[in-house]
Amino acid sequence: MASLVLIDGPDQKKYLPLREGTVVVGRDESLPLQVLDQRVSRKHLRVRYDAASDAWLAQDLGSRHGTTVADKPLQGDQEHPLADRDRIALGDSTLIFTTRDFPSIESALTAFRQPGQREKQTLID
Repeated sequence: MASLVLIDGPDQKKYLPLREGTVVVGRDESLPLQVLDQRVSRKHLRVRYDAASDAWLAQDLGSRHGTTVADKPLQGDQEHPLADRDRIALGDSTLIFTTRDFPSIESALTAFRQPGQREKQTLID
């Protein structure tokens, strides 16, 4: 179907498979994709599937810091059609919208890792 992958920001490395319908993204703990970023509103972004146009649409929910899709700011109540691999910036975080589904978070992150980028290992004493 489609997916959102949180690839950058203070709360990165999250993955949400999308089903037909609507999903809200933000800091609120009740949301299916919670983004713990101080510049993200509790209910920041809505992504919904529109069956009539067979398209996924993104809408900023009146957030203080705004949302951009493919470096274009979302305006007011405007819904922006999403394309495969669109980058969605909210606060200090970046999501990737993809039309792909992945079997795990690891496979999703691997698909969007930048060339030469590696996982950093953290040593705990």
